Amino acid sequence: MVEATQAGNSLFDPAPPVTRSFKVEEATLCDADGMIFQEIWEEIGGGNSVSDIPVNTIADKTNLLTIFEAEPNAGEAFGTRISGFICPPISGNYTFFIASDDNGELWLSSDESSTNKRRIASVPGWTAYREWDKFPDQSSGAIELIAGQRYYIEALMKEGAGGDNLSVGWRMPDGAEELPISGIHLSPAVDLGKQPQTISFQPIPNKTVGDPDFNLVATASSGLAVTFEVVSGPVTLNGSTVSLTGAGFVRIKAVQAGDDDFNPAEALQEFVIFGDGDNGCSGTGSITMDRWSDVPGREIGDIPVNTTPSSSANINIFEIEPD
Repeated sequence: MVEATQAGNSLFDPAPPVTRSFKVEEATLCDADGMIFQEIWEEIGGGNSVSDIPVNTIADKTNLLTIFEAEPNAGEAFGTRISGFICPPISGNYTFFIASDDNGELWLSSDESSTNKRRIASVPGWTAYREWDKFPDQSSGAIELIAGQRYYIEALMKEGAGGDNLSVGWRMPDGAEELPISGIHLSPAVDLGKQPQTISFQPIPNKTVGDPDFNLVATASSGLAVTFEVVSGPVTLNGSTVSLTGAGFVRIKAVQAGDDDFNPAEALQEFVIFGDGDNGCSGTGSITMDRWSDVPGREIGDIPVNTTPSSSANINIFEIEPD
């Protein structure tokens, strides 16, 4: 409630107070550092696909950015990742946007762990600098976030040749937009006073119920010991030894917590446990996903299936990552 008064003067008597009531949207001051971390991998061939970025290796360059945006027209044949924590100022539904040249992807976790990230938006070709609406996939659906809670966020861009850019924005629950997102909501997920490290986590072949226990193999570039955690799936873990407890899809994380010299690191492997008789055919445990970029229209018949796809990948369940 706000009260307005007028005390009067030599000509006018004081006026009675006027009060008005209104609702103020509650905002939470987030614990943000005002910056987000950028990694750059240089001299990468292979075209414009995000999958060509060697994210499991140490980057050639790093930067701190004060907004969620890379410097445009920075080079040729490189890949970049901008990652850290984002802290929403009010609770409610947020919509995220990504613009990039060339291909780009935006990932958001349900909490502070990168293991729980999922892709929420992407650029299948290229956009102009801060061009937010060229492709439908550039924007996420409505995502509910809690004020004051930190979420891991990550944007990737692969540059082939020509101009380049990468920007991330959002629309907040009250309709306000930040295009790109301000640093007041952002924090890096690393301590820049420490060295980076990476984890090499050996792939896990698909299994069948009844298969014997097996050991996980992972090493950290720092030489520090790696531990393992079950993210989801019907298995139990004793140190590095995995025991199967049923059929299903399994995700296991390799973790190195860091020390006084090295930042933390983690890596993820996934595999499928088939039930008895499920794997009687000569299947390999994966299926091919082809993607054609820059295809106009919405009909199945618009897909140029008789041409070479823009990219291909093997997936181990019959499902693509939702946007």
